[in-house]
Amino acid sequence: VPINAPPGTPTSYKADRLTNYEVGYKGHWGTVSLDLAAFWLDWKDIQLLGLINGIYLNVNGGTAVSRGFEGSFAFRPTEHLTLTANAAYTDAYLTQDTDPVVGGHNGDPLPWIPKFAGTVDAEYRWPVFNDADAFVGATLAYQSERPGEFSTLNPAGARVKAPDYATLDARLGVESGRFTVMAYVKNLTNKAGITQISGGPGAEFNGDLDLGVTRPRTIGVTVGAKF
Repeated sequence: VPINAPPGTPTSYKADRLTNYEVGYKGHWGTVSLDLAAFWLDWKDIQLLGLINGIYLNVNGGTAVSRGFEGSFAFRPTEHLTLTANAAYTDAYLTQDTDPVVGGHNGDPLPWIPKFAGTVDAEYRWPVFNDADAFVGATLAYQSERPGEFSTLNPAGARVKAPDYATLDARLGVESGRFTVMAYVKNLTNKAGITQISGGPGAEFNGDLDLGVTRPRTIGVTVGAKF
């Protein structure tokens, strides 16, 4: 606890507790498969960041709810082509005001949880020789806008937000038996998507923010074997 902390400052924090309710469905029809799930998560003693005398500490923030649905879809229109997609919607928010050192209020969205996230993938395979198959594929991934940490320094309702972003990966390789050789490009478009925002007290107002970003375009080769 910081020196000269105000009276009532928490000296420790306890474990959070989760109760998760989930219902789902799985189906398969020839070349199509579907996997769906809806969830409701009750959160007690959620752990959040509190600001005490200019220092951020972990504190318990009361109760919260996380609810939504997620699903995956796969389709193989031909022997060689496979299309897959995954998507999730999450509505996560406080259900009571937090300790004043956190600065959260009933109904505020939880930090760093995107409302929408998803990926779309396509892969094409074809025989090249003996038992070897060549393949080429691409994956597009998306995350929606995410709110930053709560802060007692912000005006009511004002929080730093990380904008939405999408990344594209590509791959090309050959698989033979238990061996695979693959060339890949991660983040093909060299998108600098913001994954995290942090800084000292008041940083959101003076521009002194630290940003975490997606890895820049990366090109490489992997060699793998199954055992």
